[in-house]
Amino acid sequence: MRTQKAITGIQYHFFEPEPDTFLFNRHAHWDKAQYQTADKAQPWIKHAGLYTYSYAFLYGKTENETWLRRAKGTGALYWDRRHPQTGLTLSCIGDKRPFAQHASLSSMTMLAYFLHKAGRLVPAEETWRAHALAFLRSISHYAWDPAAQMYYSALTVEGKPVADETDGKPLYLKAWVSGYGVSSVLNAGRIAAYFARQGNDPQFLEMARRAALIASREPLPDHFVAENMADAIHLNLDLHELTKEQVYLTNARTYADLAIGKLWRNGLFTRQTDDPYYEAKLGIGDLVAGLLRLHLLLHPGSTSAGAYDWDL
Repeated sequence: MRTQKAITGIQYHFFEPEPDTFLFNRHAHWDKAQYQTADKAQPWIKHAGLYTYSYAFLYGKTENETWLRRAKGTGALYWDRRHPQTGLTLSCIGDKRPFAQHASLSSMTMLAYFLHKAGRLVPAEETWRAHALAFLRSISHYAWDPAAQMYYSALTVEGKPVADETDGKPLYLKAWVSGYGVSSVLNAGRIAAYFARQGNDPQFLEMARRAALIASREPLPDHFVAENMADAIHLNLDLHELTKEQVYLTNARTYADLAIGKLWRNGLFTRQTDDPYYEAKLGIGDLVAGLLRLHLLLHPGSTSAGAYDWDL
């Protein structure tokens, strides 16, 4: 009931009880049940995927057509706005700021992930899974820079890399970042590994491998967040399970040791290095799950690591 109540409350992110456009404001009120106004629309791409998945979950539990209609509505928002040649789509409908009009590697991969998961919850809705595969194939193709061996963080919807305003150089998605809301290539790698497990598409496995390689090449900074280390552990364990290559298990152990050494303090994990207090944000839960997953793999006599769902 609590989950249903929380998902039902998403209705107040929209403009009316029965939305027509399915545009919404992801920054809705948290302290009152009040519909948004169209002038405050902020339907960010990741949240469109998350709402689709949430409504699909509720439909699967209740078979109430209201939730299926809402899932279809939010699920189509960015598909209907793809570039006809590249298949890329913008990051926020109606937001005129340049970065909102660009295609984002981190955001498009998240949309693909949630759409695919929604399709698994409601198998009859094959469109979601097909769209998810198309989104991920488009962004993984256009975002890869073979010369730099890096992924662009942002592209125009026509497929051109976005340049930094200060030096004119392309913007690349790094592995080790700090602070809330900063994207990492490791998260995109985990999503690619998820898709590789679903269909054994070599393109997605290669994307996951590239993300892990980028992280291994980048020097680990003094300051990083728990989420980065969690993604690094999980991504390497994903790759170990997919390929059976020992190097990925070794990498996961190395990252686990670094996480414990840098983030463990007096019996608790801090959310980032040198934090003055404890807070369960920025991937603490994912980090603990990664350590548990690694422990189960290294101790075959315990519960099998394969008995759990280690997705995002």
